[in-house]
Amino acid sequence: MSKYIKYISFILLILFCILCGIIHKTKSKYFVSDSKTAFHINSLISDTIKPTIIVKKTNNIEKVLNDDEYFSDTDIELNYYDNTKINKAEYWYNEKNKNFNGNGSILSLNTKFTKEGWYKIVVTDIFNNTNQSVILIDKTPPNVTVKYYKKNKIGILKTPKQIIMNGGIC
Repeated sequence: MSKYIKYISFILLILFCILCGIIHKTKSKYFVSDSKTAFHINSLISDTIKPTIIVKKTNNIEKVLNDDEYFSDTDIELNYYDNTKINKAEYWYNEKNKNFNGNGSILSLNTKFTKEGWYKIVVTDIFNNTNQSVILIDKTPPNVTVKYYKKNKIGILKTPKQIIMNGGIC
């Protein structure tokens, strides 16, 4: 019977060490052993939560990305965090499209992106959970042509000012 009590107390000790490591958001580095068994607690702790990527626009609007595609018409600032520790944070840039090749550049906290184009952001934590998001920055307004019909008259408006001057009738 005492053999079972020793075994149960050993299991409880292991569970306690695991919980302490998770509560403090650190990986425990303790070895637990009885007279016959020794192993590293790190092998028991696992994490499946992906890192978080936060995009902040110049107007202070923030968006959390989780394997998303995101469009911005202003400069942006990127941040990221994880419930454990970030292993690697990288970004790729392509001016024309969202095809990315080669090695990424290191992504630091509070990195600002101002150039128009496509960005791929990849953040990986120490448990190899990855958040991969793509961002398009396009600050160039489109050319808009509005055709309207007013009392048997067809016209073309090329600017918002012309639309307002014609009473907003399209």
